Amino acid sequence: TVCDENLDGNYEVNLLNFTDLMVDIPNPANSFSFYLTQQDAENGTNAIANPGNFTANPFPAQVWVKVQNIPGCDDIASVNFNFGNKLVLQNPGPFQIAVCDIGNNGTESIDLTQFQNQIYTGANVTFTYYPSLADLNNGTNAIISPSAFNYIQSAGSNIIYVKVSVPGSCPNVVQINLS
Repeated sequence: TVCDENLDGNYEVNLLNFTDLMVDIPNPANSFSFYLTQQDAENGTNAIANPGNFTANPFPAQVWVKVQNIPGCDDIASVNFNFGNKLVLQNPGPFQIAVCDIGNNGTESIDLTQFQNQIYTGANVTFTYYPSLADLNNGTNAIISPSAFNYIQSAGSNIIYVKVSVPGSCPNVVQINLS
């Protein structure tokens, strides 16, 4: 199953993760090259340049692979992708938090986790909070303590992005607006 794991609108797939499924007996001598068309695979032309991080828009439902274990001895097979479904949220938001600066110092500790039971209550859920959509897309700068987030009114964005993940579904995103 293929998902847009980083929620940037593009599917990124490591095609090399599927190589053991393409041969009866895995062998380190096997070489794999991937193609967008069967004709390219048969001709050995226009191989996908970066199969370890393949992305295309639109993403194809099928690619072809040429497996070679001895020079001149190769086979061609197709790989069909199943596109996963995004996690269905109970409430997709956006949510609002009105921040009152009690100490009048421009900062306030707020609980970003207060909406979790409204967003999704199923089992094995993971909520990951990010200060920007770019951070969510890149999987960087996750907020370490979302239940005690130090909100600085004069710095950064007024929007928090929450990646909601459950095994077996593609992740989804929720927005929390701070004001």
